[in-house]
Amino acid sequence: MDENEKAIFRSGFGETVAFYPAEIINLKENKKLNGLAVESNFIVKYYDNRPEVFTKETAWIGVDEIPELIVWFENYVIPSLDNSKKRTVKYIFNSKEIQFKFEIYNNTQTFTIIIKDTNYKDKYFWTETKVKDIPNILKSLKYLQAKSS
Repeated sequence: MDENEKAIFRSGFGETVAFYPAEIINLKENKKLNGLAVESNFIVKYYDNRPEVFTKETAWIGVDEIPELIVWFENYVIPSLDNSKKRTVKYIFNSKEIQFKFEIYNNTQTFTIIIKDTNYKDKYFWTETKVKDIPNILKSLKYLQAKSS
């Protein structure tokens, strides 16, 4: 894991999602793979007079998926961040393990990250206030792409 290239989003509820370049090793084959790890911490239960219960879910974006994801961010999401026109649009990117959504409804922008294979199908990360930080994910993707070349 490269902590210097980590992009983190925090919600108002204290939930987080972090993107960082990582290397995993298949121990059976002793083979190294590079990719983007995505860790999502979200609340799964609320209790009266006690803290919430959080869970961590991790997913993986392989280097083979990164070029298309970069195109999605550069051509659709990033240009829409500064758009002040009232409109409705939804951009969706599906990787093998994660779905990304960027939605605009009038002037409200929402960024959603959904981990596909999870025990908590109704739990996902979304933010309106941190959409301005989306270029940090692109920075991590480009770092990983350059490192893998």
